[in-house]
Amino acid sequence: MPKAVPLRQAQKQFTHDRLVEAAVTEFCDRGYRTTTVDDIAARAGTTRATFYNHFTTKSDIIVELMESDSAFRPRWDELRAFPRKPNRELIRAWLADTTSRWAKHRDLISVIRQAVTIESELNAAQGERFQKTLTRFVEAIRHLGWSSDTEVRVEAMLLFAQLERIFSYWDFEDAGEAIVLDLLTENWWQAFQRAAKSAAKNASQEPAPS
Repeated sequence: MPKAVPLRQAQKQFTHDRLVEAAVTEFCDRGYRTTTVDDIAARAGTTRATFYNHFTTKSDIIVELMESDSAFRPRWDELRAFPRKPNRELIRAWLADTTSRWAKHRDLISVIRQAVTIESELNAAQGERFQKTLTRFVEAIRHLGWSSDTEVRVEAMLLFAQLERIFSYWDFEDAGEAIVLDLLTENWWQAFQRAAKSAAKNASQEPAPS
């Protein structure tokens, strides 16, 4: 039997979650800059004092959202399962799934970006988040054959930055989602082809077994 959570702890977590949900709603409705602690507390049906029992500033909520972004995090395990030479259809399906997951949370992602540009202390958190994301990406595609850690990390950084920037600045419906995904797919396929060629070259240079 799972251990029962003490009532006080459960109530505290409930209030905490309500404050986060209220903050997200207010940030999306009003924008991060104009939303106040009082707005968040009122939306959550609580008080300013209660807010400060859980958070120091409203930027603390952004940090929490950045650290618990599993709802719109790409499915890295699917990349780990890619064959050495994934075809375009497989790559495109993964890209389509990722952009679809991001699109469902477009407003929240926009709020996080707003906050990072306003709150200087969030820049470090954003940088750490990107490095963690990049490391997950690198580990997911390392098996495709790049010859060095530097090479795979640079390729991963370029590929992911390209995907993220396009999503940030383009409206997929207006731009033509199919066209965007086709072009992204081609770029990713070319990168994975380079990995395969690198692996083949390394294999040809290995000394034959005695």
